[in-house]
Amino acid sequence: MLDVPGFLLAYNPKKSSKRAQLKQIKVLEKGIVQYNEEELGSGYLQISEGCRGSCSFCAENWTRKPYRELSSSVLLEKSLIMKAEMGLENIDLFSFNFNMHSDFYKLLLGLSRTFRKIGLKSQRFDMFAGDPEMIFYQQAAGKASFSCGLEGI
Repeated sequence: MLDVPGFLLAYNPKKSSKRAQLKQIKVLEKGIVQYNEEELGSGYLQISEGCRGSCSFCAENWTRKPYRELSSSVLLEKSLIMKAEMGLENIDLFSFNFNMHSDFYKLLLGLSRTFRKIGLKSQRFDMFAGDPEMIFYQQAAGKASFSCGLEGI
């Protein structure tokens, strides 16, 4: 079992309206099965909408409020349906900053049991600063290179 850092345990998505659950979104459970070799067996799982950061220069801060996310249990359930319906072997997390998700470690562990590869793009440096161990968990999930938003400095 993964050890979840204390500051992530303290995060309560129900405490603020900005952190309300993302219930309105429909996860694409069934879709087109890709036939080109590069996309074959791959799909996207949207885990959140908006951003918890409040960077004054960022469009997300002004246009995508409030921040909302689906729980790891819902996302893992949806990912299993996607795997069965679309024949997925690889899954990419679709989010503006995936490492801000409150259940990131549970989600990563659950997906790694089901999928050969987990695509992790778009994250913030400040999340690494608060939790340097996150790098090792991402590497264990197969992430070899890191791209981060400079706004997180």
